[in-house]
Amino acid sequence: MLLLAGCSSAGPAAATGPVDVVAVGVSGPQCGPLVAALPATLGALSRRPVTGEVGRTAAWGDPAVTLACGSPEANPAAEQVQLGPKEGGIVTFAIHDVGPATAFTTVGLPVPITVTVPDAYDSTLLVPITVVLLATDR
Repeated sequence: MLLLAGCSSAGPAAATGPVDVVAVGVSGPQCGPLVAALPATLGALSRRPVTGEVGRTAAWGDPAVTLACGSPEANPAAEQVQLGPKEGGIVTFAIHDVGPATAFTTVGLPVPITVTVPDAYDSTLLVPITVVLLATDR
């Protein structure tokens, strides 16, 4: 759970510098337009610059939620979850624990996308990303 409290003394500022996001796997022509269409915020988390393959990766917040387009395909035996906007449409993700975070890898899209969400956040942060995935998977 993330708790925020106001106080009179200034605490450490949220990181705004570049995040190193590694994209492994095969990229596709969908990656550039998809990454360009991603939202500026996920909940209260602002988008941050990335290093590496800028047209295939994105990051938000501190600790960073990261996205890599063109990741390895999901393990078909992995636990799956379906997420989507209340307006309709769903995206299926295979999930697996990656230490202090959970990796969500799309299932059934032309190019797999992995979003890594630190344990400090809830998976509902993925919903704005699913809107973009549903709009660009045509």
